[in-house]
Amino acid sequence: MGDIDLLVPEADLGKARKILFQQGYEQVAEVSYAEIQTEVEIAHHLAPFVKQGSPTIELHWHIVKPGEGHFVFLAEELWRRTVACTVGNVPTLALTKEALFLHLCMHVSYHHLFAFGLRPLVDIHTVVSLYGDQMDWDEIAACAISWQVSRGVQMVLAVTHRLFNTPIPYQFQNASEAPEDLIDLVIEQIFADAADSHNLTLLAKLYSAGSLRERLMAALRRVFLQPYPLLSRKYLSFVLTRTARLFGLYQGDLLRLYGLQRDPLLAAQAARYAKIYRWLQ
Repeated sequence: MGDIDLLVPEADLGKARKILFQQGYEQVAEVSYAEIQTEVEIAHHLAPFVKQGSPTIELHWHIVKPGEGHFVFLAEELWRRTVACTVGNVPTLALTKEALFLHLCMHVSYHHLFAFGLRPLVDIHTVVSLYGDQMDWDEIAACAISWQVSRGVQMVLAVTHRLFNTPIPYQFQNASEAPEDLIDLVIEQIFADAADSHNLTLLAKLYSAGSLRERLMAALRRVFLQPYPLLSRKYLSFVLTRTARLFGLYQGDLLRLYGLQRDPLLAAQAARYAKIYRWLQ
């Protein structure tokens, strides 16, 4: 397990963070911001909490970042799709099977462009195999359309069907119409070295844009996730810090993609990421 993601109502983030501190957790300093509200404006979870000998914990108030991606919906949509459960004798809530399936599909497709290994696809296959006949596929299809993630679900089902013979519900029979060459490309992505996957997933948005103007606009959208807090001094301070941090993270890859000594291997990887990204849009 990489970490534990906990979904918390936005209004309770301060209380939840205080409880973790009381349990001996510390928040990762280099990506921590002083004000929770600032984090809410630019992310979908607080900076991770770590503790020696314990799993890392992330406090989420949403599963998508604000202003990033074309799939934007309110966190209340998730809370309406929860069921009571028990974890370690503690009563709590979990996503419904339908919401869990959608979240798994979104995470591996839109968030990671399938550069996340085989495990998430096995998770999805397991959910469908164990609970598929109990799931409301009409609700899943309607929700996928509303959240604008239908293509991600379509490709996930096409790939899991190819790899594991996962059954495809009739509501998503269009999964069988996904281009075979693109399915091959996604499977290549799944089994490729994911060492640079985080950088390449973000750079794919730049690389997939056509003109220089489109690439510049994609870069600006990556920095200015929200247009409305620009009058906030704290937000402007964050933007300047974020710009410097993003440039530090990606300057090497940008030079390898667009510099005089262009790296053909990285360019081929970026092109693969970009092709998948464009299709998902």
